[in-house]
Amino acid sequence: MNTTSTNLIEPTLQMTSQVILESPGGRKLLARALLDPGASISLVTKRVVQSLQLKKDLHNVTITGAQGISTGSSSHSISTGSSSHSTTFLVTPVQTINPLSPL
Repeated sequence: MNTTSTNLIEPTLQMTSQVILESPGGRKLLARALLDPGASISLVTKRVVQSLQLKKDLHNVTITGAQGISTGSSSHSISTGSSSHSTTFLVTPVQTINPLSPL
């Protein structure tokens, strides 16, 4: 049996949304959020954290993707929300979505 394989890169559609982020001090920033309901962690870029002047906590972790492959690391985290519900975001040094997608 003679079979051939063609390695084609298929585009992946990702759910994104424009969001307005606001810091506790009232600073606002228009950003694009990648929505992944199946993700086990939440990420935010270092640029967003710096732009909003958010307080960072030390949090050294390795970020792994599918099949346990290391995709990066994070040295800080931020917490958002209220006393009844809060979310922790790992701070990533680079943009983690396609930089060509318009804001």
